[in-house]
Amino acid sequence: MIGLFVLGCSSSTPIIDDPATTNTTVEGTLDITGSQLADLTDASEVGDQDAEKFTVRLIDPTEDLDLTTLINDDVSFSGEEIAYSGDYVLEIDLLPAADLAGGAAEFTPVTVDIPIVLVENEATVVNVEVEFIAPDAVTAVHTTSQPGGAYRIQLRYQLQGAQTGSEFMELNWGDQVLRRDSNADGSLENEPEFADANRDFISNGLAEQFQQMPHSSPHELHGTLEAIHLEAGWIQVAGARLEVNEMTLVMNGMSHLRLNDLEVGQHVRVSGQQGQNDRHYAQEIIITGPASY
Repeated sequence: MIGLFVLGCSSSTPIIDDPATTNTTVEGTLDITGSQLADLTDASEVGDQDAEKFTVRLIDPTEDLDLTTLINDDVSFSGEEIAYSGDYVLEIDLLPAADLAGGAAEFTPVTVDIPIVLVENEATVVNVEVEFIAPDAVTAVHTTSQPGGAYRIQLRYQLQGAQTGSEFMELNWGDQVLRRDSNADGSLENEPEFADANRDFISNGLAEQFQQMPHSSPHELHGTLEAIHLEAGWIQVAGARLEVNEMTLVMNGMSHLRLNDLEVGQHVRVSGQQGQNDRHYAQEIIITGPASY
């Protein structure tokens, strides 16, 4: 599991290195299945994955700025001498030859965003798998059709090198909700759903947290878990409201848990960020004691 691999792991703004001497690099592979793709520059060219059917960029998540476009061939991408180390979003653009909402459109633009941290003078490897699942498909994870004929998109990626870990997520295109396999059991069952209005694999709550990064400071809270409202994206501990998202890590000893495993009355230690307007973001929730009534 990656857990808190972005927020709080590096400075809130990128560290400027000397572009002439930095050896900070990122590279990886991309495997797209479940749909043919159109060329991004000529939608009339439809076929299997090749170099014309995807682009990869590094984005500054605090400002949504396009910093670097990476070089790609048919199945891989790379960037060398990255001028900044710190928090990034690896952004992949695709044009599947299908109407993911279940209508009659020939194509649907798709953006896949993956938060990563680049470390100065180190290499980061990101291996990405994207699967488009038609509404009538039966998979090991889901066995029912999606309402309204919408697709699901499953995202799997592994990080190696300066950053390590793996993630499995699914976006329901029609409902615009995102789920993450938070306890790494290979299943998305009983995982909470988070609104993803941009359909980019970063929930509304996490996107807001990114925007708060330049204005936030570390925050830790101990106390009793008093309320859980995952459908609204928050919990309450010791009188304080803490916002949670798909990347909030829940631990009990050495075990990774789901947010849905939390119980009112448990004693917890919460680490996170305090942003503007007294907004608190829970990045890690450690259960320190059982519920007491």
